Amino acid sequence: MNRSRRSNVRLMGLPEKAEGRDPCGFLEGMDVCEALFLISTVVVRQERQHYNDVKKKLRAKGLDYRFNFPSWLQVSFNGTSYTFDNPGEVEAFLDKPSV
Repeated sequence: MNRSRRSNVRLMGLPEKAEGRDPCGFLEGMDVCEALFLISTVVVRQERQHYNDVKKKLRAKGLDYRFNFPSWLQVSFNGTSYTFDNPGEVEAFLDKPSV
């Protein structure tokens, strides 16, 4: 990822160009709930980044996975879904001889 864009805030669910010509004014006009939503999306993105190493291992083993909100990783293996709330649990799962 481009380092200069690392701290950018991504606004989700807004139509393209909703901010018009004044992005700062647009953000200042948001209410508290909208601001909290924006903060929570940044936190969720940071939480999910902790799984980057185990996601590489899951892909290498050909296992399907997806994120459940906020940052639980769900792995499908032999027709069963396993849900993990931290990367250490995924590592332990991957270390099992049967996986």
